[in-house]
Amino acid sequence: MNLEQIKNVLKNSHSVKNHEVLKTDLYILKKEAIAKKDEAKANEIWCLENINEIQLLFINAFNNLKKREYYEAWNDFSNIDIKLIYFRKHQVYYTDEYNLLYIEEYSRKFERLFPYRLFVSRETIIKKQKCSICNSEISIRKSCIHTLGELYMGEMCLRIIVEAQFIGAAIVEDPFDKYSVIFPQDLEYNYGILEELLNRLETPYEKWDLTVTKRIGERFINARRNALCPCGSENKYKYCCKNTQKELINHYDIKLNQNRSNNPILRYKEFGTWK
Repeated sequence: MNLEQIKNVLKNSHSVKNHEVLKTDLYILKKEAIAKKDEAKANEIWCLENINEIQLLFINAFNNLKKREYYEAWNDFSNIDIKLIYFRKHQVYYTDEYNLLYIEEYSRKFERLFPYRLFVSRETIIKKQKCSICNSEISIRKSCIHTLGELYMGEMCLRIIVEAQFIGAAIVEDPFDKYSVIFPQDLEYNYGILEELLNRLETPYEKWDLTVTKRIGERFINARRNALCPCGSENKYKYCCKNTQKELINHYDIKLNQNRSNNPILRYKEFGTWK
């Protein structure tokens, strides 16, 4: 396929098979552009390669959710986040010609339905790094002619970590590295709300609306001020969880596409993190 044919496929295809074929076609076309020293074309193909990878990741994430392979789907969505961070500066991103805005919106929606709340965050000191384009060593006092994040002959300039020192790790709620989910021993995550949604979705590009609100959990609704707190702390409720974030729980309202043939309804569910 030529570039125009590839662009048309990227605008319309939801098939894993098509995206896999495009990987090979784009690789060949970029190799030809590099051989001709056509940097503009090589850079354009880099953008199309990444669009193809992002679309493929989104389809794979949906398929993994359907197969109940939740952590695999989570990693797919995390990969989408990372790729979009580097891709946003390119003008083609700011239109939805290739469904990138849709993929970003719905990846975040799906992520909000996961029960993962705690992650490991590592602390390291980077001792040595180099430029991915020219392999020059980069430091505070030493740089090269290439700009981080810019494209050069079909490749993005990145920093390759050559040497790093591990300092420590912390348990956090909002990590940069979303892969590092904590899976406590003898506890099983509750994916109930994802299961409810995936039972009703047929394709990854089916629209649905999500509203998340904070409300008092059921065990706190009838709690008395001077009684023991329902959380089990053995302190009085008024000195423990009353009027704090601890007594609130997420409530999810999911509204399916009104054009569905199976009569979509407003879904209201409340699930704890653990089964």
